[in-house]
Amino acid sequence: MESTEKSYPFVSIIIIVLNMAEFIGTCLSSLNSLDYPKDKYEIIVVDGGSTDKTVPICEGFGVKLIVESRKGRGIARNVGVAKSQGDIIAFIDADCAASRDWLSVHVENHREISVGAVGGSVTNPYISRSTLPAILSHYDNFGEFDEKLPKRTFYHIPTCNASYKRKVLFAAQCFDDKLDQYEDFLLSKKITNSGYLVIFDPKARVTHFGVPPTMTLNEYLTKERKLGAAHFMAQVSYKFIFGRLPMGKKMVILFSPMIVFSRATRELYKMLRVRRRASDIYAIPILVMGSVNWALTYVHLSRALGAKFRVGTK
Repeated sequence: MESTEKSYPFVSIIIIVLNMAEFIGTCLSSLNSLDYPKDKYEIIVVDGGSTDKTVPICEGFGVKLIVESRKGRGIARNVGVAKSQGDIIAFIDADCAASRDWLSVHVENHREISVGAVGGSVTNPYISRSTLPAILSHYDNFGEFDEKLPKRTFYHIPTCNASYKRKVLFAAQCFDDKLDQYEDFLLSKKITNSGYLVIFDPKARVTHFGVPPTMTLNEYLTKERKLGAAHFMAQVSYKFIFGRLPMGKKMVILFSPMIVFSRATRELYKMLRVRRRASDIYAIPILVMGSVNWALTYVHLSRALGAKFRVGTK
């Protein structure tokens, strides 16, 4: 059946990037191979001041390239949104490659007027030959977005594979430009609070190359410390955004053993829900060490910054 203009809303695909020459060509090649009409989408790359070959690679693909000197993921995403024209605004990370029908699946979900945002599955092509820290890192980030899981409404989606109705995105005031992490979590929360649905559809697939299969224990623990810090900063900036953990320093110290246990349990569940291998039992001590490092950073910041942010008062 012949398609009409109405069948293909115009989509802006936004990528934020910094020194990603290793991956950006693969990402852009996948976007040029989408089964969506070429005149119905644009690709916008927001570069944060790359010093490698990222910019010339992007220029070779003829994308709309914007250089933004201000740092922060929220800032970069909003700069891309401001330059976009799409009725739907999609995001993919520079270290990801989209499946051929990726954009079509996103758009199909947006035909439902109650849907404000759509996320898809994230696969790791190296998972079968990765170290245990690399495996844990992948499932920590994307265990809830595995292609084996069913389509469902969800409370948040990752911006490495996400799309938003333009009017919904602007009504939510886009991304918070003070946050460098969890800005996507906050946006999802604002969208659901406004009455729109956030949908996870595993058929909208991206392949994520960003977790090196040789990740060491020290690299994994460093990442967990950074995540603990980012979580605390997001939570004190927006009181009770996550709705689970205490923020005042006395309560954080008192509940620190429970924080470690709850994080380790949650991360183990995310992995076991989609992956069950006998050898993964050896990952449990690493997972516990990661949770301790995450919690120690959270505790440290609650003591150092609690008074400054008047944590727990409001």
